Amino acid sequence: MRRTLTVLTTLSAATWAITGCADTPLGSLGSDDANLESSMDSSYGDFTDTHQESMEGAVYAGDDRDGDGALDLAPLEGNASLPVAWGRRPSGPMRRVVETFYPDPRHAESTIRRTMHGRLYVDRSDDGIRNPGVKGFADDWKRSTRFVRLDDDEWRMTSITPAQIRLANRDAQTVFIENVTIWVDGAEAVSIDDPNAFLEFPADLPVAAPGQILRVEAAVGNTDQEWTPSQWVYLHTQGRRIRDWDDDGAPQDRPLCHRFRMSDNGERGDRVPGDGIYTIEMELKGDRPLARAVIDVIASETLMSEFGDDYNSTAWGIPFLVRPPEGE
Repeated sequence: MRRTLTVLTTLSAATWAITGCADTPLGSLGSDDANLESSMDSSYGDFTDTHQESMEGAVYAGDDRDGDGALDLAPLEGNASLPVAWGRRPSGPMRRVVETFYPDPRHAESTIRRTMHGRLYVDRSDDGIRNPGVKGFADDWKRSTRFVRLDDDEWRMTSITPAQIRLANRDAQTVFIENVTIWVDGAEAVSIDDPNAFLEFPADLPVAAPGQILRVEAAVGNTDQEWTPSQWVYLHTQGRRIRDWDDDGAPQDRPLCHRFRMSDNGERGDRVPGDGIYTIEMELKGDRPLARAVIDVIASETLMSEFGDDYNSTAWGIPFLVRPPEGE
């Protein structure tokens, strides 16, 4: 039996939590099928940089640049250069569909698909003024989860796939991810070469706590070789929650997200320069464990101009196991 719903709400559940930057946890679920399906939603926000937007809409998310002072953004022939600032912001219509298949009364498998429209802000003028150009985009987001019904009529998650983000217009996408491997304190935590493959919950999910060393390697590529490098790769992480205020001055808690540039130049933990494997190694900070890591590949051509219809990216979101801190 298969049911298809367009779901507009999300369910907050306790016990174990896997979250995106919208902090929608999963784990022990209610018996209502609609709630089971609506709980599939995680966040597109872990792929955007809304927490670092200016009032003018520009996004100055950290690229972890080396050096100080003005930047020479005039590229040599064929050599790509990074803009002063860039970032995404969701906007426009969003279509969300959940398909749930029940092979028997005790098991369910749900797949959520979202089409998200947004704006990419790119500022290539190193003049200290936030005046980015804007490019529109539409991305498809997909993830699947399996559940089992317990004796007390509750649904419990048993496995989950990574989240996969691709262009809604597949013909325009040239960047790709082949494999992602994550180490925590020198031990391999997970290696993924198929974003549709299920990770057993909680056994297969990596765990990373503050003070530990996180190492991420991503084998990526681009069939369009106009620029060198042909793509840039970033790691988005979501960690502890912080107190913030909404537009009306009301307090709200939100997860803290960061963006880090990954390297394929023999630096920052990269083992072999120019082999297409981008790497980052860093110590985790904050008072909460890592909840999600997103490997984000964006074509160099996309960031070489402030305007145009050349948006080109893909991403995988890897869930981490989050245990509530002691005492909570």
